Amino acid sequence: MSLAPSDDVLRELGRIVWEAITVEDRVYQVAGHVFMDPDDDPVGTCITKAIRRLGELGPDPDLTAAIAWLEDARDALDDRNVVMHGLPKVSFVRTAAGTLAPNGASAIDYLGRRRRTVARVIPLNVDDLRQISSRLANVNARWQQVTIGVARFREVPWGPKPKNSRVGPS
Repeated sequence: MSLAPSDDVLRELGRIVWEAITVEDRVYQVAGHVFMDPDDDPVGTCITKAIRRLGELGPDPDLTAAIAWLEDARDALDDRNVVMHGLPKVSFVRTAAGTLAPNGASAIDYLGRRRRTVARVIPLNVDDLRQISSRLANVNARWQQVTIGVARFREVPWGPKPKNSRVGPS
């Protein structure tokens, strides 16, 4: 018996992956406006540095909105990490012969190995997974306004340094 979840659950897992990919990319874009070479850091470190740098730039509604967006992005990516780095929890059923047989994966069990995270169990169903993909999508929906708001704070008006891995050779 396959332990793979249903096709609907797999589709929702795919949405989580896609939304997380785009959130990470947009975090690097926003961070690129306030410090150079954000690609040299993992996304969590990039978020921390960007929040710190935005806080140093002084009070401004656009900066406050960008900090809030980055914090939302961090929280949404933490949810993604629970799904992507958790372990499938397998349920069992008792057969007519009285033995136990695997009944497929029923949840994702996350052990909370990092500082900011706690152990969690995410039921492996569309509704619970959609909460995570929707949270990521909500962060994605707000990135353009944040980018426009922080663009005037660019350190270098012509863009990232050429050694930045997200920029091709000039």
